[in-house]
Amino acid sequence: IQQKMRGAKRDGAVLFLAPVTNCADAVKAIPDGLTVTPISTVTEAVQRIEDFNAGKPLPSCKTN
Repeated sequence: IQQKMRGAKRDGAVLFLAPVTNCADAVKAIPDGLTVTPISTVTEAVQRIEDFNAGKPLPSCKTN
């Protein structure tokens, strides 16, 4: 998950949808400027993207 986050950031991503089961590994190395939010379903992923684009606060792997 850490390599995927670095690659996403390198390629210009600002939001990373992390499977909730990967949060423990993700928090070890979240790149600066990358928002990482846990998801469990595709519906949840779509909602997170919509919330992010609307400027709403998102759950964070750091707080889960």
